Amino acid sequence: MLGVELRLLAGSAEASAAQVIPRTTLGDYRSVEDVTAFAADVDVVTFDHEHVPAEVLDALTAQGTPLHPGPEALLYAQDKLAMRRAVEQLGLPNPHWAAVHTVAELRDFGDDTGWPVVLKTPRGGYDGKGVRIIDSSASASAAQDWFDRAAEQGTGLLAEEKIPFTRELSAQVARSAVGEIRAYRWWSPPRPTASVTSSSPRPRAPTPPTWRTRPASPGSSRRSSA
Repeated sequence: MLGVELRLLAGSAEASAAQVIPRTTLGDYRSVEDVTAFAADVDVVTFDHEHVPAEVLDALTAQGTPLHPGPEALLYAQDKLAMRRAVEQLGLPNPHWAAVHTVAELRDFGDDTGWPVVLKTPRGGYDGKGVRIIDSSASASAAQDWFDRAAEQGTGLLAEEKIPFTRELSAQVARSAVGEIRAYRWWSPPRPTASVTSSSPRPRAPTPPTWRTRPASPGSSRRSSA
């Protein structure tokens, strides 16, 4: 009806999206060969999660495949340390945070900020995975295994002050190929999580969704992939 033909690269024929997209190719999103071969026959590529390796994104860019979001934007969804730095540079609200590489640095952060603190792996965490609460300086040593793994990967961990809150808000923003931007109504997900203490009925947005435009190269797509 919209004139858009969807194609899918999935790791398994049993994947949920593969059940509804007839033109499904089986492959590994972590494989440069699988993804570039799949992308050779589509007009634009997108992803349903942020864990795509940088080398795959670079290979798609190198072969001229339109990629949305691009690697320069996806970085901030992939790496929480990069995200915190970007938010700080933009002057937006941020909890107190620091990149920490040792238990001693974690203790220093907690002593300065106040306990408990939240410790996160910069990459790979989601919905509680890669997140732990450190209650006190005495319990900081329990995170030594995380620091060991981070050192092997050549990165640190993200320490944040623990912020009390009562609900989670979600928002969705879409941008067209010609720079039109639409913000949809924000709402509060009605599901409990490890960090959400309560949820509220879906609130109404203070204003209706609006369109904004930004300069962008004209373009359109007929086929897209996920």
